[in-house]
Amino acid sequence: MALVAGLPVLGDADSEGFRTAWEPYYVISLSVVSELLALLTLGLVRSWGEVTPRWIPFVGGRPIHPLAAVIPAVLGATGLFALYGWYAYANFFTDLAPGSSGTPLQEAILVLCYAPLLAWAPLLLAVTFAYYRRRVPKARPAAA
Repeated sequence: MALVAGLPVLGDADSEGFRTAWEPYYVISLSVVSELLALLTLGLVRSWGEVTPRWIPFVGGRPIHPLAAVIPAVLGATGLFALYGWYAYANFFTDLAPGSSGTPLQEAILVLCYAPLLAWAPLLLAVTFAYYRRRVPKARPAAA
C-alpha cells in the first residue's frame, strides 16, 4: 500500500515507482483478495462458517454444507504450497527471482515480516481437518 501511496521503495533510491498505469490497481486488488481469503479461513473456526449469517439475503440462517468449505480450503492450501515451491525453486535453482537490492538489515526485516506467511498453508489444513471432523458425523458400524 505504501507503493500505491507513492512512498519510495525501502533501500532503493532509484525506484521509479510503477511502470504501467494498471499496476497500482493490481497491488490493491491482490491485497484485498488476500485479506478476504484470510477472512474466509476464520470461517472454519467461527460459527458463521457453519450457518450463514442471517443478514445475508436469500441464504441467511441456512447451514453450510461441510464440503462447501472443506474443498475450497484444501484447494487454497494446495495453492499456497505450490507458491512456496515456486518461490523456493525461483530463488535457489534459477535466476527468475529478482536480486537483492537492500542491506542485510533490510533483508532481515523482510524475512521477519514474511516468514509467518509460511505457516498459513499448514495451519489452514489443520483447521480444515478440525472443521471437517466437527461437522461430519462419524460413521457408526452397522449392528451385526
